Amino acid sequence: MQLKYKFINKMLAATAEYGEISEAVKQARFPVAVSGLSHIHRVIVASALAAEHGLKPLIITPGEAETERVSEDLSALGIGCVIFPSRDYSLRSGVSRSHDYEHQRLGTLSRLSEGDFDIVIASADAAIGRTIPPETLERRCFTLSVGDELEQNELIARLSAGGYVRSEQVDGAGQFSVRGSIVDLFTPNLVLPCRIDFFGDEVDSISLFEADTQRRTESLTSIRITPAAEVSPDSLEDFALRLRTLAEASEADEPRQKRINDDIARFEKGGSASLDAYLDIIYPKSVTVFDYLKSNSPVFIFDTNAVTERIDSVSELHFEEIKALLAEGILPPCFGSVYIDKPTFYSKLKDLGAVFCDTFPKSNFELTPRSVFNLNFKQSSGFTGSVDALAEDISGAKMKLAVILAGGERAASNLCEELCERGIKASFAAEPDRIGEKGVFVTTGVLSAGFELPSARASVTVHGKATVSKRKRRFKAGNAVGSLEELQRGDYVVHATHGIGIFDGVQQLKTQGITRDYIKIKYAGKDALYVPVTSLDLVSKYIGNSEDTTVKLNKLGSSDWHKTRSRV
Repeated sequence: MQLKYKFINKMLAATAEYGEISEAVKQARFPVAVSGLSHIHRVIVASALAAEHGLKPLIITPGEAETERVSEDLSALGIGCVIFPSRDYSLRSGVSRSHDYEHQRLGTLSRLSEGDFDIVIASADAAIGRTIPPETLERRCFTLSVGDELEQNELIARLSAGGYVRSEQVDGAGQFSVRGSIVDLFTPNLVLPCRIDFFGDEVDSISLFEADTQRRTESLTSIRITPAAEVSPDSLEDFALRLRTLAEASEADEPRQKRINDDIARFEKGGSASLDAYLDIIYPKSVTVFDYLKSNSPVFIFDTNAVTERIDSVSELHFEEIKALLAEGILPPCFGSVYIDKPTFYSKLKDLGAVFCDTFPKSNFELTPRSVFNLNFKQSSGFTGSVDALAEDISGAKMKLAVILAGGERAASNLCEELCERGIKASFAAEPDRIGEKGVFVTTGVLSAGFELPSARASVTVHGKATVSKRKRRFKAGNAVGSLEELQRGDYVVHATHGIGIFDGVQQLKTQGITRDYIKIKYAGKDALYVPVTSLDLVSKYIGNSEDTTVKLNKLGSSDWHKTRSRV
């Protein structure tokens, strides 16, 4: 763990409150309950405990937005954090969906298996969602090198077991094609597809290539192949046989039998059939991200009430969806649930050890804490006032150690000079490691908020806009759409995940037994995406010339948009 701001951990260590929490964690007196923590306090306390005790914890947040904010702050602190995102489970037959988040999840799980992370962060939805077992993931990840002996048919079988879909030509992640001695495949952990050329049963060459031009770009000596789907059977033939047995057992239930037979036909033709509804057949044991954690991975719950409420909400919505699908007669009889229930969730916390991090003290917990602490830490927003006001604030606070994060090196150096001109004995620390034990220091970097630790007489102030840099600014996207009134049918729009499409109005669709409004976005070919109006923040206006008829629409599931974002 390469910490950027070691001085923050030293500030915390100077407080008696943190020392008591650290001792409780060291002695594994879990569950631990800590109150008096704002967002930024939770982040610095969790990262400090992880660094001090050699932990690789899981942080669970109420939602994806908070997960991103925690990730950005941890990254700013120099923590090697990874996000395990939530995904939509598709229980209906023949519904196409993007596999982007599924690929991200598999990438994160691979890193967890290899121990290649400091902290993993997940929303409540992601934490309770079922996934691929660790031993299955390990078996489906393999390295192929030039000179290896491998029958082409064996490679095809391993790709199929990993959820890859066979197609005429590879143009998106999770696809493969076969032309004579050549196998093209697009593994999700690479930006470009790769071409494997066989000479008999020997791998003769491996190279990357552009999907649109089919031209090779770079030769490789080896390639790491990871699964393309979380839910996929080891043997397609055995799975199809089991589905036929299910269909025969459902003879008196025509809708259910038809659904199973349709899935068999789609699957055997090499089509992309969602297998989430058959999760209990493929993976009889319920596995979640918890099963990838080791004994040195306690779980930090950021905002206990909000996380618990979110789990209740997800469980209730999922129950209503199952009830509606059962009423329609289209769920296979083997289906259980794609989420673990709340008692199982808390059982996982009990096994690993939990640290509940809250703003206000709680009197009731699902797991009774063995150690309870209430801290007197303070949060400060980003300082956007004048330098005169900042100098006055520093002078009046009389802190033993005051650190100002001022963004870039030039901005930090200039701010330090201006503070000195106003009588503040400030020192510029181009590298945070040069910050001493007392005094006023201006250094580079930014966090989402500042804070004060009164008992240590120490503070961190964020000068300027209190935010960390956003990780993916969307290509050719303007402001996020705030209202449907801003869009007209035929407008070009940009979806954060799927790229450029055309707004095609609002439609009402019934899902999970509830009728909701969705905006329809048309993509290349006959592809269409339905986005809930509650998720308009994912859609931005296209800022190019809307009259330009040469604007290229993206294709759902292709690599075009991913490559465009990578170039930008």
